[in-house]
Amino acid sequence: MILLNKIKKLIEFWYFKKTFKNKFIYYTTNDAKELDELYKIRYQVYCEEYNYLDKNKYLNQKESDIYDNVSVHFVLRDKINNNIAATVRLILNTELGFPIEKNFKIDIHVPTRNRNSMAEISRLVVSRKYRKRYLLLALIKGLYAYIKFNKLTHIYSVLDDKLYPTLTDIGFPFKEIGSPTTYQGITSPYILDITEMEHSLRYTNPKLYKYIKQGLIVSTKNTNQYSIY
Repeated sequence: MILLNKIKKLIEFWYFKKTFKNKFIYYTTNDAKELDELYKIRYQVYCEEYNYLDKNKYLNQKESDIYDNVSVHFVLRDKINNNIAATVRLILNTELGFPIEKNFKIDIHVPTRNRNSMAEISRLVVSRKYRKRYLLLALIKGLYAYIKFNKLTHIYSVLDDKLYPTLTDIGFPFKEIGSPTTYQGITSPYILDITEMEHSLRYTNPKLYKYIKQGLIVSTKNTNQYSIY
């Protein structure tokens, strides 16, 4: 049974990779109308579906905060019906700092000497009708391509007890750097060393390593937007 499940997953992953470009477009955006669309989806998931955030604070039914202006916003869009299937943002280093450092007590030393080489993954959302593991892998591929393109070395992330084992199981060595607390559910702070991640995936999950390494960032019309292939 275990072998059959592994074979099934391999077939599903192969099919996903083969059909992804025909079904989805993946890119970053800073367009105001499109960001509004993202904020509405985030409100639906974070405020209405999971109750991570108080919906009474977002009367316009758009979830956004001060970090959106200093983030790179990734969009995975369904080409057929034009819906946003998934989104995530990467908060860059600015004078605002990182939200993880303000909402958790960091118990161990983290390499913050070059803060411009750090970022924080945040607001990872997959719309309900698109919740498949392989869309998460596609988001990861795009994040990794952008991280390598911009020479980032350490990535913060807030993870719950569902997402953390999923990521570690497939080879991402997130290191817990503080105790759990009630922040967007029961979550803990983590950091990911990109060099350690590459080493881990190269030996524990070479197929996934090859998949994310094939990511490509292409500038769109000399703006801050990129297409991801």
